[in-house]
Amino acid sequence: MQKSIFRCLAVLLLLIAIPGEAHAWGLYSHVAYTHSWLQTLPLLPLPWLGVMRRYPTLVLAGACLPDLAVVSRTFNHSHGWGIGQQLLHTKNERQLALGIGYNVHLLTDVVAHQHFVPTFEAKWQHDSLLTHAAAEWAMDAYLQTTDIPSPSKLLRIHRKTIVETLTQAMQCDSGIVEKAVSRLATADQALRLSRIPQYLLRRYGRLDNEFEHKLAYYRDQVSLALQDLPQLLNGSFPSLHAEHVNLGMEQLDDWRQKCLQDARLRPTRAIQAFEHYHHQWFNQPDC
Repeated sequence: MQKSIFRCLAVLLLLIAIPGEAHAWGLYSHVAYTHSWLQTLPLLPLPWLGVMRRYPTLVLAGACLPDLAVVSRTFNHSHGWGIGQQLLHTKNERQLALGIGYNVHLLTDVVAHQHFVPTFEAKWQHDSLLTHAAAEWAMDAYLQTTDIPSPSKLLRIHRKTIVETLTQAMQCDSGIVEKAVSRLATADQALRLSRIPQYLLRRYGRLDNEFEHKLAYYRDQVSLALQDLPQLLNGSFPSLHAEHVNLGMEQLDDWRQKCLQDARLRPTRAIQAFEHYHHQWFNQPDC
């Protein structure tokens, strides 16, 4: 009983801290995706590969940084491609490592916002912040392994480099950045200690016998999306954004159902479906 009460209180506190434009994957998911990507030895210029090998945990920490928007309005525009590119234009290797991780986060959020979140809003017929958060936290639990450091640990270990980097890049007060980093680390630690992600994974698994298959599908979709990261790091932006789907209400409801169908049928590249869908919507003949 006490555990249930604690979980409910923790959820309420965490949701109160999350603004309306919530993040797409949980912080742990971002770290896990980035960790997996680092193991693949991506096709990048040799100097960048050297930076990634020397500072792998800084790359992982960088993958947490766009979600500073969760705890501070100063970072409300942290999911823009331009900010990601700006962080790559540095001669400081430690800061470059953070910038690479930052861009990994943005690219994985394309899959989340354009497909993953709409799927679960359609599945549970609810587009609330709670549905959004529950889906991403369940994915956190699904991806959890013992060999990946927690986001809170990464943020605290590399706080000095993070503060220096973002203070310069975003031209804001170092105290604001440091406070936001501490808040995000504390929120992540509270979430891990609550074991809410594990509870949600079990609960949704009981309600939907295909739930873990859907999570595996989106894990693989992120891996496919990250194959495009070299182009992003070289300045070629995707046609889609790391922010929420920009559709009208009627279109958005229709798109959610399309996403749910895709999650069941599991096409090769789900993210391309949005581009095709968007083209169809805006090229319909006038009645």
